[in-house]
Amino acid sequence: MKQIDIKVDGKPLGTLNPAGKQSFIIALGATVVNKSVDVVATDNAGNVTTVSVSAPGDNTIPYIVTTAPTALGFYDTKEVPVTGYVKDGSKVAYLKLKGDGVVGSPIDVNLTYNATTKQYDFATQVTFNADGAQDLYFEGADVLGNKIEFRRSVFIDTEGPTLQVSGLPTNNVVAANGADPVVTANIADNFDDLRLVVNGNEEYRHDFDQPFVRRALSVDQNVTLKLKDGRNDFVFEVTDLTGHQVRKTVSLYKGDNPPAAFVTSLSVTPNGEISAENPATIKAEASESITWDVKVIDPDGNAIALPSAEGKTYEGTFTPGPLAASGQYTVVVAPANGSEAVAQTATISVMNHPITVAAVSTLNADGEKASTFTKADSVSIKANLKNVGHTVVNPTVYVQVKDADGAVVSLQEVAVSAINTYSQNFLGADIALDGFESGTYSIELFVWDNHGNPVPLADASNGGFFSVN
Repeated sequence: MKQIDIKVDGKPLGTLNPAGKQSFIIALGATVVNKSVDVVATDNAGNVTTVSVSAPGDNTIPYIVTTAPTALGFYDTKEVPVTGYVKDGSKVAYLKLKGDGVVGSPIDVNLTYNATTKQYDFATQVTFNADGAQDLYFEGADVLGNKIEFRRSVFIDTEGPTLQVSGLPTNNVVAANGADPVVTANIADNFDDLRLVVNGNEEYRHDFDQPFVRRALSVDQNVTLKLKDGRNDFVFEVTDLTGHQVRKTVSLYKGDNPPAAFVTSLSVTPNGEISAENPATIKAEASESITWDVKVIDPDGNAIALPSAEGKTYEGTFTPGPLAASGQYTVVVAPANGSEAVAQTATISVMNHPITVAAVSTLNADGEKASTFTKADSVSIKANLKNVGHTVVNPTVYVQVKDADGAVVSLQEVAVSAINTYSQNFLGADIALDGFESGTYSIELFVWDNHGNPVPLADASNGGFFSVN
């Protein structure tokens, strides 16, 4: 034997001269972080043999913590983020994702050693092939062959519910001495989790329950519309398993002298996440054929006129300009030259960036949500990024932490993989707190196109607060 080289965590520690010996005792001290030691033996002919060893006596399985997807979680996209970390007494060999409904199964997951938390982090996405109940299997092993496999079930629902209201009185008018009408709301969805609310009152509810499989549901729900003299507005809202919502406002007039013409119904879809790439569809009906006057009022009070039309029904779209401000907009539909008494309005939310930031949270070293830490801890900041645009984005994300005086105490770039259209991904930033003073700190997230062209892809987001004792 010519020489023996010792590598600890992939880095050379030293070289031994065998000098004819067949065994050695080597003190590694506290130099082993990942508990990975490679012994490389070279003989006089140049032949090399490498043996990898880990923590002696390790017979424990890898400890895998998944922060996403959540157990029995509901997702409105087939592309679901998968994030978490692995801890083990030995070096982790691999982590795989599998499942009958997982596109490309099995999938090898890249693991990144986190020196702050002393664990292996992972962040990726999986794509399921269909809506419904889906099983995602995690399989991991360390270099000593200790293995673990477990299942996480999720539910994919990319389809929104439907709503139809029938049985309305002729021209939506009830005589002064007429009875309150009973209308029928037909609600349906591909999952049997539906809720119908009319003017804030829950009229129907069916919760998703075991066995956890996809079951379609269609219900005819009778609703009595209690009228007062004059105009009466009723807002029908239907919400499904993953929060898709359909909203329709129906107006009825009670009295013997109704207006010559008034708007009887209005619906705008979607009512949120509207952007230059995701326009709003406006549908309305009137008591008789009219010339439609339709406009959208932005957050500064500026009116944006939409094309007019003739007839008893109206259908059009509102597309915010690429530089339009994000915020609450109001859609107003009315007969031409009509007063507010015969018009209808709806509020919509414009998010004129392709990325929305949600579900920002702070976690401790055990992956549990926490808001108070010590200087010996590290804080893990997690957030959900959703692409509501029509193109794949490769965002550059910065997580900024400020103290109570507004001074920036940490600014960290976070690696985020490409986010496909109408899909989401999670980001994570781990910050050691040993240099922090006691106090309260705020979190801000910035999502940009890239370093060279820092165009915002999302509104600047306040990610909440945490305190250090």
